[in-house]
Parts: sequence; C-alpha cells; structure tokens
Amino acid sequence: MTNKKKKSIKKVTVLLIIILSFFLVILIGGILLSLPIFHQKDQGMNFVDAFFTSTSAVCVTGLCPVTDVGACLNLGGRIILALLIEFGGLGSVTIITFIAIVLGFKINYSQRVLLRESLNQDSLEGIVALVKKIVFVSLIIQSIGAILLTVDLYFIWDYSFVDSLGYGVFQSISAFNNCGFDLFGSTSLIQFAADPLFNISTALLIIFGGIGFIVIFDLINKRFNFRKLNVHSKIVLTMTLFLLTFGTLVYKLSNFNDFTWLESFFLSVTTRTAGFTTIDLKARLTDAMVLFSIFLMFVGASPASTGGGVKTTTFFTMLASLKSFAFGESQVHAFRRKISMGQIVKSFILTTVSIVFCLTITFVVLAIEHNEYSLGEILFETVSAFGTVGLSLSVTPSLTAASKLVLCLTMFVGRLGPTTFISLFNNRFVEASTDELRYIEENVIIG
Repeated sequence: MTNKKKKSIKKVTVLLIIILSFFLVILIGGILLSLPIFHQKDQGMNFVDAFFTSTSAVCVTGLCPVTDVGACLNLGGRIILALLIEFGGLGSVTIITFIAIVLGFKINYSQRVLLRESLNQDSLEGIVALVKKIVFVSLIIQSIGAILLTVDLYFIWDYSFVDSLGYGVFQSISAFNNCGFDLFGSTSLIQFAADPLFNISTALLIIFGGIGFIVIFDLINKRFNFRKLNVHSKIVLTMTLFLLTFGTLVYKLSNFNDFTWLESFFLSVTTRTAGFTTIDLKARLTDAMVLFSIFLMFVGASPASTGGGVKTTTFFTMLASLKSFAFGESQVHAFRRKISMGQIVKSFILTTVSIVFCLTITFVVLAIEHNEYSLGEILFETVSAFGTVGLSLSVTPSLTAASKLVLCLTMFVGRLGPTTFISLFNNRFVEASTDELRYIEENVIIG
C-alpha cells in the first residue's frame, strides 16, 4: 500500500470517528432523556423530542421541541442535559481524552491525530497539553460565570441559594458553550431584560466561548497586547467587535423606541450563536430584523470555539477578497499578511455549500409542513439550527416529527461543519505531487 493511500485511509477514518462519536453521544443522550426516571411528575418527553433535545444540546444549539424543558426534566434530567452541552461544546473527543489523561492512560499517535482533527489544528506538537489547557480554562471561565449568576439570582431575584446555584451553574455552562438552553421557562430570559449583571455576565460567557480557545490562549500569552497577537486572533477579535457593535446599532436604531440599548446589545451577542433571548422575538422583531438576524446567525462564531455558523474568519476572508478584487490588488491580505488562495477558495466553497444546504433544508421542511408556516419562519428556524444558535420564532415545538428529524440533521451538519462531511468524499487529503497529471489552463467567462 502506498504512502498516499495510507494517509487517505487514516484521514477518512479519523473524520468518521469524530462524526460517529458525536452521533453516539446524541443517541445515548436521547435514550436517557426519554426515560421517565428523568422527567418531572406528570411530565413526559417522547423519543423524537428527547432525541431532538439531545441533538440540540450536543450540537450546542438550544432549539427545543418542548416549550419548557426545565419543567419537563427533573434534577437528574437537567444534569444529563448540562453534561450533553459540555460534551458538545468542548467536543466528545476532547473530554474523553482529558478523562483518559486524568486516569493515567497514555495517548498514542493515532489518538493524537484524532485530537488534531477534532480541534482543527495543523500540528501534533503540544496537542495533549492543549487539551489540558482547554478543559482547565473553560472550567475557570464557567466557574466565574456561575458565581456571578448565582449571586445575581440570590441577592437580586430572591431565589433560594440551592436554586440560585443550580440555575447559575446551568446558565453558565449553557452560555459559555454557546447553547441556548435555560431553565427559566417558556419566556426564556425575558424577565432579566433590565438586569445588567445577568445580561453582561451571560454575554461575556457567550463571547469568550465564541472567540475560540486559540484566541483566548493567544491573548493570555501575549498579555492582551493586540499588536503581538497572531493574524488569526486579530481577525477574530476585529470581526467579533465589528459584528457586535454593528448588530447593536442596527437593532437599536431600527427599533429605537422599542428596544433598550441593553436589549439591543444582548440580542446582537446571542443572535450570532448562543440562542438566549430577553425579548419576545415573534412579537417584537420586524421582517427586516428577522432577515438581519438570519445573517448574524449564518456568520456565527469563530473557529475552534463552542459556536457554529460559517465563522467570522470565513466572512472576513470573503470581504478581504472582494475588497482586493474591487481595488485591483494582486494579493488578498490582512494585517500585513497574505491570505493564501487555498483559504480564499475554501471560504467561498464553505459559504456556497452552507447557503445551498440551508435553502434545501428550508424547502424540505416547507414541503413537509404544507404551508403551515411562512418562508421567513422556516428559514429562520433552519439557519438557527445550522448555525447552532437556538433562537426560535416559536415554530419548532409545533413542527411534525419528520421536520424535527430534518432539523436534527441540520444541527448535526452545522456543528461538525459541512466541510467535514464533504471531506469524506475526498480520497486524497494530500498535497498535489509534482509528478501528477496537470491540465492545460483555460479561461472561463464569469459574470
């Protein structure tokens, strides 16, 4: 067997393991959540709804097939849901590897390759140390968030200490992992719309989870000196700040007398990938704002993060490419560094495939539902599922079982990324060799 063939088999096998590990966790979670032992008295959840909830948790989405998941699940069910969110946000491969490290098991070469692909890294160097840092830093951030939220719920909202701690821990886990599940009922976080501490704490957890661990570590290592950061970190932070500011201004100025600045800011944060809401979306979002929200959900968070979407770096690369083309520049560049043609092509392919996929899913759900809902409503739910956001126009709970399963597939593809599934059909995964057959170049008329 040739070297290239071995690399091909190894790469495809790794991708399959990652996909199957996510699906296995989802399936186990669905089975557990469907068991009556984890339900509140006189409450229930059929297997389709349990499987949907598990998929939404592992894919850190937050779309829910029941109106009040907190009222449906008892303490055991809530703990399972929180663990599923944690598995989904950090990655099942990462957590399993961390547990193996703690138990003293050796991490062999094939497991390191699996980790590299799971964490979207280019090198095996320091991959085990990276796993430890990811788990350690995420636990610290979530612990700080849990303390702040617990204090707020206990002293401001007069919850009991036990309830404050339980809600605070769950909210922190869900926010950091950019998952939109909460335990506060069908109204989500509307009761906290004017609470600065609750809003800012949740928003910061979402932002830290959404910028990605690589950026967090780069910020720590460079002591938050922007000039010393690598290009990836600069792009992520620049785009995150731009989208948050732009989103806040658009929501506020479009609904100046209806939205407060705090509501506008929180909606700008959560729409990108988290899925919490402090307003009634169906009642207060205009059609224009629904379309704008779909755009933010589609862009999503950043690579190597707990969030979804096509990612901020993809959007930035496309904008930089358009700018270079418009001004006749010979290179696409950012922060005095050239962006490779391979990355540019990948950005446009990823975005195109994602758009086609979302439109196809929207078409399928519309066909299943027989005009029960508008195009805007179904497109919103579809992009929310694909971007692993979790915001809803109150459509998901009333969808048919078939539509829910289609959205499960959408969340699954959105979490792992369309390129992961496309790569399964690529039997090469190696750089082109110098002696391979090359075709004569020919111009094609574009536009």
